[in-house]
Amino acid sequence: MVYVKKTAISLAVKHHCNKVNKSLSTYSTSCLLLGQAHINDTEDGLVLEIDRFDPGKASAQNQQILLPTTTLPGDYVISLTVVTSPTPNMGMLTHNMVEFESSFKVNV
Repeated sequence: MVYVKKTAISLAVKHHCNKVNKSLSTYSTSCLLLGQAHINDTEDGLVLEIDRFDPGKASAQNQQILLPTTTLPGDYVISLTVVTSPTPNMGMLTHNMVEFESSFKVNV
């Protein structure tokens, strides 16, 4: 199960809006969400709780790669792209159920 706190999403959207207001040509903004995984109360599943927003910083080697500014031990880092007013030439990225399931598989 995946839980995402509303404040993390709200901060991501606010970060995006600030970037868009500064640059009229920006339609998408990349950022990071952070959280931790733990076993649920009934011990029959894994819970991924996403509770923090991080605007990230560009990698020194590659400006296209976004790194978290700070992480805690056991954190999972999730890349997020917020898009508003997509143009037809941007294309749309969609995922199917198999891709979602494979991204959350845990090897024990």
